[in-house]
Amino acid sequence: MLRSSNRILCMCVDNGCEHCGGNCQSHAETTLYRMDMDDATGVDFCEGCAVDAMQSGLFTDEEPCEEEEDDEPSEGDYVIGPSGPLGGRISVSNGNFLAEFIEQSDAEQFIREHMQKEQFFPNVWYCSDHGNYHHVSL
Repeated sequence: MLRSSNRILCMCVDNGCEHCGGNCQSHAETTLYRMDMDDATGVDFCEGCAVDAMQSGLFTDEEPCEEEEDDEPSEGDYVIGPSGPLGGRISVSNGNFLAEFIEQSDAEQFIREHMQKEQFFPNVWYCSDHGNYHHVSL
């Protein structure tokens, strides 16, 4: 990060920038974020370069919000989990009990077929006997 007298300098390196031609020596006044990639830190620009960057359509002045990763099923998601005596069977539900199987592979095949039939493709989860959820990739 370039600093001048404890102030951050504009980080514009765009040779096509109408304000500086990619060699800006102004102090940064604003932070913009790339929209075409994951940009959690942003790029510091002076006001002139910020205007040019915004006109490019590649930047926004809105900070990206962290996406919350689901750690448990949402309504309609399929859940596979142990059932029966001592967890000797595998149940499938989606808010309602759907079926019970001896093998997990049979449960997964049932879910694939059920998704095709319903034309609805929600997440699939495995719930351990301790209540921990894990995504299942079919």
